[in-house]
Formats: sequence, structure tokens, C-alpha cells
Amino acid sequence: MGQTVALRKAHACGGRQWRIVRVGADIGVVCETCGRRVLLPRDEFDRAARTPPLSSPRQQEEAGGRLPLQKGSP
Repeated sequence: MGQTVALRKAHACGGRQWRIVRVGADIGVVCETCGRRVLLPRDEFDRAARTPPLSSPRQQEEAGGRLPLQKGSP
């Protein structure tokens, strides 16, 4: 929890960065741009996640606020 992930489809506000706030059968995420909270079923979240979550705020700082792209991503 507290990790940041980018989803494939942008939110209506234009944000792509989401913070994970709940993990279980459903994944709760909060839009970093507007603060909207959304619950996604785990399988839907796994399909929508564009990048693996960074495990700590320190790793996020080391990445310069950017998330590394997976191989084969545009």
C-alpha cells in the first residue's frame, strides 16, 4: 500500500498516476491528480496496470517521479 502505479487508460481528469490504498480481493486506488478513489477487481487491475508498482517512496524518488516502463511498452 502507498505504492504508485500507472494505469493504461487515463482517468477523466487526465491523470494516469494512481496510489494503491487497499489490497485484497479488490484493489483500491486513488487518483494522484484529483483524489478520486476507485475499487477495481484484482484481475481487472492486473490487466490495467501499465507498470509494476514501486515498493517504496524512496524508490519513487530515485526514479525521479517517473515509473519505469515494462519491456515492449510504447
